[in-house]
Amino acid sequence: MRALLNTVQGWCEIRTESEHATDALNQLKAAGFAHWRMRTDTEGTLRFRMLMKDTEQFLRLCPTASAGRLHGLPALLKKYRGRWGILIGAVLFSLLIWLSCSVVWAIDVTGNERLSEREIISMLEEYGFGIGSRFREVDFDILQNDFLLTTDEIAWIAVNMEGTVAHVQVRENLGGRSRGESTADAANVIASEDGQIVEVRVIGGRAAVQRGDVVRAGDLLISGVLAVREDGMRFEYGKGEVFAQVLREICVESPLICEEYTPTGRETVRKTVNFFAKDVKLFRNSSIEYATYDTIIMEKQLSLPGGLDLPVWITTETVRETAPTTITRTEAEAFADAAILLKKEMDALLAEAEILSMETERVCEDGVCRITVRAVCLADIAQTREIDLQ
Repeated sequence: MRALLNTVQGWCEIRTESEHATDALNQLKAAGFAHWRMRTDTEGTLRFRMLMKDTEQFLRLCPTASAGRLHGLPALLKKYRGRWGILIGAVLFSLLIWLSCSVVWAIDVTGNERLSEREIISMLEEYGFGIGSRFREVDFDILQNDFLLTTDEIAWIAVNMEGTVAHVQVRENLGGRSRGESTADAANVIASEDGQIVEVRVIGGRAAVQRGDVVRAGDLLISGVLAVREDGMRFEYGKGEVFAQVLREICVESPLICEEYTPTGRETVRKTVNFFAKDVKLFRNSSIEYATYDTIIMEKQLSLPGGLDLPVWITTETVRETAPTTITRTEAEAFADAAILLKKEMDALLAEAEILSMETERVCEDGVCRITVRAVCLADIAQTREIDLQ
């Protein structure tokens, strides 16, 4: 704190030769001038620092001493005298930093599994809490209660401030229904695809199939309509898992002659500053003049020395013009490209299934290389179909 005050008031370094050092020390003691950083260099010269306001009086009392250049805020004001834009900008920046100490700079989310951090932050923004919010005006108990009352995906939430960073801890309601999901009281479970039943796990309702049964897509697996005595019935929300052996086929193609888009060397770079969740575009023309192009977006958060993150992001969007080029590939190259496509298709189609057996066929004809995969899988084919009771 003392160093900050000295910088605001301004200071000078005082020097006096060794033969006059005793006189300088006596004057300092007699007048009671504030001083610091006193030392003697290799040549015996005494050096120390003194506030600007005391320097002139001390030099009158001790004419053998001399003062160095002015340091601190007064020196800065003198240097930029007449350049008011810089001074006004510095003052506004300092004011902005001071004001921002009461607003949220960043939000850190932990405990989420199914929902992304961006989704949870967006949900909090619906309740008026986000980057740029004045957290001193937020009643966190009310925020957390309102959030839980209207959000089915989250079972528990805690929002705690550490400086200007909001730490959000959540526990997801893994067994509940997703927000927006229908709340019907009754439902059947039907088959989503053809297969042979391997196992039925009923959570609600009554099983309509058993192990070994062959079913078609749309067939009833778990019934939500239960008979009561001879002429009555009761409705339940049918729910469960039904595992079956299913046949899934994936086919991908890659031509020998194709077009590739390559960069021409022309590009446009556009920058946007996001400050407290507000975008400020640093470019005028938002249209893109290229017919075909690739876009690369990079986002960087600014930070102060010491690792303190600022609520300022610089987004750099690089638009690179491309032009079509016709190329002829070998079969090996075409199959390699098809293999990449096949992996993406298999990851999507077989993500929730266990592969029991698989056959692969590779054919190249009529200028097209084709890979076909037929896989016997163990998959959950249960699909809920709600019953309208009205």
